[in-house]
Amino acid sequence: MLEDLPSAPSRGSRGCALDRETGPLAALRSRGANLLPRFARETIRAATGARLGGPVLPQLHLLQQPAVDRHQIRDQSDEEGLEPHHDQDGGQDERLDFAAGILAEEVEAEEPDSQSETRGDEEARVRKTRERRREQSGDGYVACARSNTVAVFDLDSREVIAQVPVGKEPIGLVHDRRSGRVFTTDARSDVASVVDTRTLEVIKQIPVRHYPAGAGLYAERRKAYVGNTADSSVSVIDVDTLEVIATVPAKLAAGSIAADPLRDRVYCVNFGDASITVIDGAADRNVGEIKVDYAPCKIAIDAPRGVAYVANSLVSTVAVVDLERQEVVNTVPVERAPVGMALGPRGDRIYAANRGTGRVSVIDRETGREWARVAVGKAPGDLTVDATTNTVYVSDAGTSTVSVFQDRLREKPDELPKDGRHPLVGHPLPPFRLPDMVDGRERTSAEWRGKKYILNFFASW
Repeated sequence: MLEDLPSAPSRGSRGCALDRETGPLAALRSRGANLLPRFARETIRAATGARLGGPVLPQLHLLQQPAVDRHQIRDQSDEEGLEPHHDQDGGQDERLDFAAGILAEEVEAEEPDSQSETRGDEEARVRKTRERRREQSGDGYVACARSNTVAVFDLDSREVIAQVPVGKEPIGLVHDRRSGRVFTTDARSDVASVVDTRTLEVIKQIPVRHYPAGAGLYAERRKAYVGNTADSSVSVIDVDTLEVIATVPAKLAAGSIAADPLRDRVYCVNFGDASITVIDGAADRNVGEIKVDYAPCKIAIDAPRGVAYVANSLVSTVAVVDLERQEVVNTVPVERAPVGMALGPRGDRIYAANRGTGRVSVIDRETGREWARVAVGKAPGDLTVDATTNTVYVSDAGTSTVSVFQDRLREKPDELPKDGRHPLVGHPLPPFRLPDMVDGRERTSAEWRGKKYILNFFASW
């Protein structure tokens, strides 16, 4: 069954990451009574007057720190298969406010043993107390493109810990557990920001090429890869020395990146070229290309099975790529505009975030079919999975939240979702008349006949 849990807010969130060393999601246990067999959801929201990034394409990474301004549990009882979560007092909304990234509640600390203890000593004790709490739990990170921050939230309490300022419009985000660092790709600053997850401070900003939007980690080779969308290239960063060590040519609008350590390959999807660039992980050179469908947004790799999954946003499909043959071997129809992609901990489940419908497609690997759709916030952009608890975290750009649900499906449901694609997909565009946003002149489909063009309906890209 799929159970929805609480979601967390994030400003224009794009990338997400989780870091959980020990322990299950205690908040799920405390709020998990009377959950229906299929879904039970929670939502993490931003504080009043501040949105977690704004309505843009979010990317989520579950690491050891996520950030939010307010925690709110939404009543989803009017949706089939959903059960609202209640606090212990019977209420349906729980709000915790944050100011300037500081939790607005008392933090337990030892009493000072003398009147002479300084304010600095007290702050140090509070900081150590918070660090101990984080070590016992785990954190999630969200790249918030509109607020130019990384939001950090506690996985158990789903409370925001901090908002870490980075460069302009952070989009991609990865976490290197060994070094304890989060890397963001800051598109409008042309840098990759490096956040120390212990201090929650930026320790370096690494210049890369133009409009870096994608990020991928190859932990085994101690490298981070950056897809430079406006430069059609991939920057390679040594995650220990924090220096760019190579630049690899890719194709138009290079973006999402994933590594395959078993074949020593790195794959970059090219949004504007309908292709995947194949990179040698040792030599950092372009060694091939795989053609996919239009506007690939995100790639996820199942290395043991030799398969990659690619979200093709403009045609609303998930491509299944055989990494040995380097070709598409299957295509799974999903709902409108899938832009985020993640795999379940056993590789038997594929999740696609459908930006156009506000739902996540749950795909069974063996049958290659959608088994369910989970309603989340508006315009979901990316998602990540906590392998310890099989909990899915979704960054919702349109509502500035992170939605959380748990997948407990064990067998094929009696009723599968119907085809959710728009009836116009795959057919000629009907005649239209639209005002030109530059000069206000009415433009028609007739003057574009025979020309190649893209109608971009994304809120942000």
